[in-house]
Amino acid sequence: GPGGRGGGQAATPPTPPMQRAAADTTPIKSRDEWKRKVMALVDEWLELKSEEEAELTFTELRPRGKPGEAADNMVEFALEKVMENCKNDGERLGVAQLLIIMINSGNLAPVNFDGPVYMSAVEYLSDLVIDIPTIFSNLAIVLAELIKIDVVELPKLRAQCEKAPWFAEDKSPAVKLFEAITAKLKAISATSDQIGNAQTITVQMAGM
Repeated sequence: GPGGRGGGQAATPPTPPMQRAAADTTPIKSRDEWKRKVMALVDEWLELKSEEEAELTFTELRPRGKPGEAADNMVEFALEKVMENCKNDGERLGVAQLLIIMINSGNLAPVNFDGPVYMSAVEYLSDLVIDIPTIFSNLAIVLAELIKIDVVELPKLRAQCEKAPWFAEDKSPAVKLFEAITAKLKAISATSDQIGNAQTITVQMAGM
């Protein structure tokens, strides 16, 4: 009757875990292919938010490149996605969370952020801003999170801006980037030292 067990049907069997195909071990040769693989990993993360899946996918990519290559490409193309292809700030924060998970699990190290931050974010900043007016706040969402945990260092980021090809003619992209980073560091309760350092660099660059 009502409230009974419905004629004693068998319980639904548990869903079997997702079967992973055997890992592809072919070496990855081109930047385009690295980009596709990293973007697919980031998209999967944004959709599923599964740390386990993301780390597994990355672990399968690592032996397909030279030492450090998967990690460097991970950072470079994740940042490229943050600048150009994320739908909103929630997705950008999601990418920052993924990078932090990868750092905490030992898959990424601070050294993997040096070249890739320059290549993806700094080197062409003055060109990128023409197409992406929100680029400074887009980048600051992720960079501030990385500065807060001391993976990206403000003096190093400043030095990268100063060696960028556009800096001698127009410092405004660097000033705007550091302004945006300062605002984000305040918003995420970074240390007063971190906020103070970002403010100082902004003021010094603006006065150069």
